[in-house]
Amino acid sequence: MAAPDYGGRAMLHALLVGIDDYPDGTSSLQGCVADVDAIERLLTLHPSGGSAAQIRVLRNHEATRQGVVDAFRAQLGSAGPDDVALFWYSGHGSQQPSADPGDSDAKDETLVLADSRTEGGRDLVDRELGALITEVSAAGAHVVVVLDCCHSGSGTRDLDRLGIREIPARRDVPAPDPSFGRLPPRQSHPVIEVQPGSGWAVPVGRHVLLAACRSDQTAKERTIAGVRRGVFSAALEHALSTARPALTYVDLVRSVAVLVRDGAERQDPQLEVSVDEDARAHVLAGTLDERPRHHLVSHDEAGWTVDAGALQGIPAPVGGAAAGAATLLDLFPPGSDPASALPIGVARVVRVGPASSRVEPSASTVTLDEHAAYPAVVTAWSAPRTPVRLEAGPDDEVHQYLADSLDLELAGPDEAAPLAIAVSGAGYRVTDERREVGVDTPAADRAIEVAAHMARWYRVRGLDNPGTKIDLSAVGLDLTIGDSSGERQPAPRGEVLMPYLGDTPARFVLEVTNRTSARLYGAILGLSESYAIDGSPTPGSVTTAIDPGATLASFGGQPVTVEIPDDYWRAGHSRRVDHVVVLLSTSPFDLSSLTQGRLEISPVRDEGSAVVDALHAEAFDGLLRSVRTREFGEPGTAPVADWAVLRFALVAERALGGVAVGDGRSALVPGVHVEPHPTLRATVRLSSQDFATRDGEVPIVPPGLADDPASVSGFTFVDTRDGAEPVDVLTLADVTGAQSVTRAQPLVITLDDPPSGDHLLVTGLFDGVHLPIGWLDGNRLVITQLPPDERVRSLGSAIRLLVTRVVRRVRGQSATVAHLALATAEDRAVTTTEDVGRIRARLAEKAGGRVLLLVHGIIGDTRGMAESFLVPPPGSPLADRPFDVVLTFDYENLDTPIDETAGVLRAVLDGVDLGGHGHEVTVVAHSMGGLVSRWMLEQPRRRAPGPAPADALHVRRLVTAGTPAGGSPWSRIEDVAITGITFGLNRVAAGFWPAKALSVLVGALEQADTTLDQMRPGSDLLVDLFAAGDPHLPYTALVGNTSLIERPQAGGFVARVVAGLTGLLGNAVDLAFLGRDNDVAVATTSGAHIPAERSPAVQVVTVASNHFGYFASPAGVAAIAAALVEPDRPAALSTPGPVGTGSRARR
Repeated sequence: MAAPDYGGRAMLHALLVGIDDYPDGTSSLQGCVADVDAIERLLTLHPSGGSAAQIRVLRNHEATRQGVVDAFRAQLGSAGPDDVALFWYSGHGSQQPSADPGDSDAKDETLVLADSRTEGGRDLVDRELGALITEVSAAGAHVVVVLDCCHSGSGTRDLDRLGIREIPARRDVPAPDPSFGRLPPRQSHPVIEVQPGSGWAVPVGRHVLLAACRSDQTAKERTIAGVRRGVFSAALEHALSTARPALTYVDLVRSVAVLVRDGAERQDPQLEVSVDEDARAHVLAGTLDERPRHHLVSHDEAGWTVDAGALQGIPAPVGGAAAGAATLLDLFPPGSDPASALPIGVARVVRVGPASSRVEPSASTVTLDEHAAYPAVVTAWSAPRTPVRLEAGPDDEVHQYLADSLDLELAGPDEAAPLAIAVSGAGYRVTDERREVGVDTPAADRAIEVAAHMARWYRVRGLDNPGTKIDLSAVGLDLTIGDSSGERQPAPRGEVLMPYLGDTPARFVLEVTNRTSARLYGAILGLSESYAIDGSPTPGSVTTAIDPGATLASFGGQPVTVEIPDDYWRAGHSRRVDHVVVLLSTSPFDLSSLTQGRLEISPVRDEGSAVVDALHAEAFDGLLRSVRTREFGEPGTAPVADWAVLRFALVAERALGGVAVGDGRSALVPGVHVEPHPTLRATVRLSSQDFATRDGEVPIVPPGLADDPASVSGFTFVDTRDGAEPVDVLTLADVTGAQSVTRAQPLVITLDDPPSGDHLLVTGLFDGVHLPIGWLDGNRLVITQLPPDERVRSLGSAIRLLVTRVVRRVRGQSATVAHLALATAEDRAVTTTEDVGRIRARLAEKAGGRVLLLVHGIIGDTRGMAESFLVPPPGSPLADRPFDVVLTFDYENLDTPIDETAGVLRAVLDGVDLGGHGHEVTVVAHSMGGLVSRWMLEQPRRRAPGPAPADALHVRRLVTAGTPAGGSPWSRIEDVAITGITFGLNRVAAGFWPAKALSVLVGALEQADTTLDQMRPGSDLLVDLFAAGDPHLPYTALVGNTSLIERPQAGGFVARVVAGLTGLLGNAVDLAFLGRDNDVAVATTSGAHIPAERSPAVQVVTVASNHFGYFASPAGVAAIAAALVEPDRPAALSTPGPVGTGSRARR
């Protein structure tokens, strides 16, 4: 199917939605309304097809779910066959469990609208968006969807400076909206160049989707030109406002990607299309191609104003009112075309605002009519100064040098500064915040020189002239990779990958061909990661005249390599980015004034390190003088020199060197060693996740990692200094003896500097199933099994293992075995105190009130349980079950017998006088915590007949969730954790896995040798508990049944997950998946193994939940809330004698 041709007749219909203000409980944003305001200005100033664009904007509270749906149908539904329908959304994105049983990842991607997270509200899911697109595209309109939001992904290193447009996924499954009828299934789009795509698999309806980031990343916002903006929206606005005619979507996204990389890390814009050919269609069907290439100057009550400001790239005046530091505009007659008319005057910019600027016409300009609008083109401007943040108290000398600098200025208190200067042991350290690299220098003046050197490098890399009249569509930019017989291809406006072949770097030749009708002067600059600006790609390092039809070739047409230096490579760096800037001008310019030498950069530098060669303090001024500056005053009668820029990046990638696994210890990179193995033989190497994803044919990242971003943090074997992806993948090639890697004989990687306080998890791919096969033990990364090898492009076949850092959430070890705490909520965060005095005071204050006691299970702590009650998400039924006091009981749950723990629990409750104030206590316990609670309440029964004593513990109700009353067949805690992690990583019943479960489960792997003797079926403790007396206590036992969520089908994905687990755990998996319903850890029959003759009768409730989701899954939370109905009467438990004498089983 051919790409649509609208012949320039298209009318643009746009619906722009920006939401900053969300209701309480949902984090607000700051730059979304600014995004849509900017896009509205852009589209308003650039009429489509000679007619005004039809634009509607919904801001904040206007953008309710129904409001957006209605506006979509009304505003975009009027677009006809020759028209363009643009939907732009800036706001929060999220996910929710899918109502579509055929959804491969059991998640719907959603837009969070203004009322989505209010009571009864709902998100707009991707399939509903698809239905709306289908309605519009059916009329033949070209539909474009822009989403500046995200729904999943890991965190960012700059959370204090960057906002993230994502909120946690919903846990409930809202019923389908009947107004949409039967929704189509989700469909994956063709993704242009980058995997794994945006995640927005919008079904049906021909359209183009521009998304802010990949599905495993986050969309960020930051302060740009003094205004909070979405990084993606600001970049896209800039690219659209400066786009050449006939720009395609592919080229647009490549250009935007370059700008986004400057503003945010780990955010890669995505282009996805429902029809392949649409990727090469003209952006917005060419509706912006005929826009005027100029601004308008008009008069208002405050004076003369130009309709552009910092957001449109108008630089602020630098250095006062000096003519050489001015930003100047040529003014043209009203209604004229600056491309053919002569200027009638000049105006100086005196103050720059976000979207408009105050200007002052020169004295020699003809008298202007205050009722007319004058076309204006920027013809000269000063180089803007780069903000610098001063840290750690630099002295007055630094401040003075900074004040005198033409390149730098002191950053304001709330201003984001790309550069920082701090006092260090070597004198001063200059840091590039964008790339996290720095240079140490002993003197203040040299520190300023280094910072200016970095600033000029960025300035040249970002050179642009939006007002150029040079037809860049008539300038050919062709790249040949390899020797002269290599493939010649158009150079993109983004990145070009230059992979090594073994140890041989790729070579290239760049050719710039002038297909215009006039002579151009050109130069090719190379900008390296060391902040060098090299003119040698231009033959002779001088500006070259390029006549019509002639070509300028880099290095005179000789192929050159893009190399990663051996020392840099041996230190563990596999990626290098060199930027290519092609400068074109209508008159000669001084190339030498632009070049500068390299800096010696590093994460850590020795004292006395210095710049390799001289810095050119005025390097950039040469370009200003020769290309784009002239005196303020009389307009020129001859055309002013025009100039333009083309740029892209060359990315060299070199697989890191490998070391042999064998009889001796080998160093992978400094600080990382592979320990000997008796029988495994392989070559081990490191790479980035990004490199490994492209190198293999199957994605290496488990999809479930995106479901728990709060638990996942960045890990790297190597300190990346270039802003590249972390080095977090182990690759094994030439493998023999893989089966010999077992728990008894693991593959061990030793880390000299392991992550402090957190866990590491190693995952591998087994027949499409991601399994946890390794974890951190001290400073040893222990890998207990290897998956089969797979096809890897650079190595033939290999095994790829991903290493992920998991944030520790479980309570740290202490000398105290048990922790009773008072839990409270403030600003939707749970805090706890173990101070006995404060707990007793709170209980006395709430005498006679309702007390909730939470007891955790075999894995984890009570934190997540307390959050479910104290800070429930909107719509949670637990919000309607308030308690006066919430107590939590955390305990060492694996090395202390259950009956002893029960005795400790009763003792600490007596210690805070819980029974002395007439409280009515509800106990809610998870897993093994239910056995602890039951033993305290039921065994032994020592209460004398008659009324309960005054200090009796009045227990109103007991609720247990996933408690193995009949025992559990799991022999080790490690097996339970591996099973839970596997289900979470592979999104088996994904919507029912609680947030932060990954951290808890990975933490349990550290207790790999702990056995669960007292929880085995038929243990003495369980036999005694079944025979205990009736406490006459209202008791509800919740038992999970995962088959109610997703029953394995023969040959299906869940069956493959089970098979993978069987390979890891052997017969231990039999209970969970062969013949008996269960919650993964406990069979439903075990959970219901309670004497039937009790009064009142025990209520056994089957729940569609796994063992780790009772307090987070919709079904689990609803069942707990239903169990908390008021009972007829509380049971009184008097102060017991010694607890535990009834149990014969001890460990």
